[in-house]
Amino acid sequence: MYALKLAHQPKYWILAIAASLFAIHLGLTWKTGDLKTLSISVIFWGAIVSQIWDRKDTYNLESNLFSSVLGTVILTLALVKTSQIAEGGPFLQALPLIFAVGLGLIASGIKGLQQYWQEFLAFFILALPGERFLSGILEGLMTLISGQQLTHITAQFATLVLKIVGFNVSLDDVFIILPNSTVKVYEGCSGASSIDFLMRLGFLFVIMFPTQRIAKFITPLLAILVGFFVNGVRVFIMAYLANTGDDKAFDYWHVGDGSQIFGAIAVLLFGGACYLLIKKEDFDSSDIDSNLPSAS
Repeated sequence: MYALKLAHQPKYWILAIAASLFAIHLGLTWKTGDLKTLSISVIFWGAIVSQIWDRKDTYNLESNLFSSVLGTVILTLALVKTSQIAEGGPFLQALPLIFAVGLGLIASGIKGLQQYWQEFLAFFILALPGERFLSGILEGLMTLISGQQLTHITAQFATLVLKIVGFNVSLDDVFIILPNSTVKVYEGCSGASSIDFLMRLGFLFVIMFPTQRIAKFITPLLAILVGFFVNGVRVFIMAYLANTGDDKAFDYWHVGDGSQIFGAIAVLLFGGACYLLIKKEDFDSSDIDSNLPSAS
């Protein structure tokens, strides 16, 4: 009886369809073997689905025939296109946004789409093409302002750390020159991909969590700083290992599982910083409430 009662409530049908679309997108992403895209997709979907569930009783689920048909056509075309996907690409990244628009039309009609603006904006951030879209904009601004690319700044940072710990080291463009080896910091080692990953998470945090204006400004900066710092330490370690001649350890931290560890460290550090920002917001709110005069 309870199951039949639930079946007659549109919001549970919508949630069931959303869960199915979520599973389809993650399944397709898993097939590409791109663990970075898979992980950020899981984070975005998890945050958005959680918010939808929390607000499920506040949505206006009133659509019309035109909107429902349009939404169904969008979902159908998107699902047909998924059968042709053999690898990752812009369409796969944009697929959650397409799903969201189609499902939003079915659930609430064209006029009701505005109530999902946070979810649409979050999926739009996820849909930005490639792994370096946001960091590419950052690199362009850095080059315009300082005349230096991110690769050069990363090489300078790693060289500075090597000097601090006592190495006889010099820098020539992007070449870190050590007593026993010379290490070139390639574009792929600039940390742009890691910074882009954290910036997307930062924008997700700003969109999904109510924060003060200063926190909205600080969060993307934290993403940039954490991503750059962790990658700079990684380049320092690889330069040190190259100087010792330990090729096996160098390869482990460069292209092996060790390279993934630094990505996890960056996410944990950034996540911890975001958690502290949330706690500070909660503390400030409770402090304001405690200072309000009580009615007597």
